[in-house]
Amino acid sequence: MNSKAIITGVLIIIAISVVGCFADQSGNQTAVAPEKVSISNLLSSADKYTEKPVSVEGKITSQCGSGCWFIMSDDNGDLYVNLKPNNFVIPPAMGKKVTVIGNVIIKDNDLALVGSSVSLDGKTYP
Repeated sequence: MNSKAIITGVLIIIAISVVGCFADQSGNQTAVAPEKVSISNLLSSADKYTEKPVSVEGKITSQCGSGCWFIMSDDNGDLYVNLKPNNFVIPPAMGKKVTVIGNVIIKDNDLALVGSSVSLDGKTYP
């Protein structure tokens, strides 16, 4: 092989590598900002929020010992929050104010929130 062919081959490999580094790796998906929703709005209009990201505030009134799920409440209702599908837990937080970002699901006619992020005591999990 002559030196021109080797140099051309190396330049092609470099060009492909550089283009790959700058390619859109988002899968052409647009991030959707979570809508701030009260627990009462979720309970009364669950279908409106199903499979959409929402942000919900409340107080933890019951919690799994390992921190993988909890019940959050406000003045108008209670909401089950499951963290296990996103593989994280929170520390014990009974009675503390919490903000959860996640997707609303309805399973077996029960409303739940699959949490992707939890803000608690100034810290965000995961």
